[in-house]
Amino acid sequence: MGEFDNKVREFFQAQVEVLRLRINLKLSAYQTTHEGFTDMNKDIPTVFKIRSEHEMEILLYYGGLAVWIEEYGSGSAMDTESPYYSDYRSKASASRIANNMAFTGHRKGDIYYSPDGTKHVKETDILHDRNLEKPPGKLTPYVPEYAQHIIRNEIIAWVQEIKPKLVTISRETIIKQVKEGVGAK
Repeated sequence: MGEFDNKVREFFQAQVEVLRLRINLKLSAYQTTHEGFTDMNKDIPTVFKIRSEHEMEILLYYGGLAVWIEEYGSGSAMDTESPYYSDYRSKASASRIANNMAFTGHRKGDIYYSPDGTKHVKETDILHDRNLEKPPGKLTPYVPEYAQHIIRNEIIAWVQEIKPKLVTISRETIIKQVKEGVGAK
């Protein structure tokens, strides 16, 4: 690997750490405003893979139901542009589709999870297939969450911020190599 490749790799490693910290800070702020949204795994290490002499892959991993809801939304407010929406919809019950993907009651024995990661098993059929965002009687409605796209938005902003820095590193390294004589030893 040449000097230029090393500088670019070092630059990205430092900048990706800044990006990861920014995303974690915003996810933590989101978490504090959403009681019970504790199923967030923000501490999975970033993976750098050198694919070839001039190519690297950077993987930021986040996990947990609360992160998924933050990024893509939930219930009738789920982002239909989500890369997972069509799969999510294809597995939805007919009553859920008929209710614009609103939260609907589970059938007895169904397993579902809350945003804190807690597993639940439905004990009755009382609200099976009923729209829980507009429940019958005096029941408290489930409130759907709109997608915040914190991760996507931070990556987009980060790319715009690092472009000028990357151009500067490229120019400085090329000028240095020209002055020293490209390939001269």
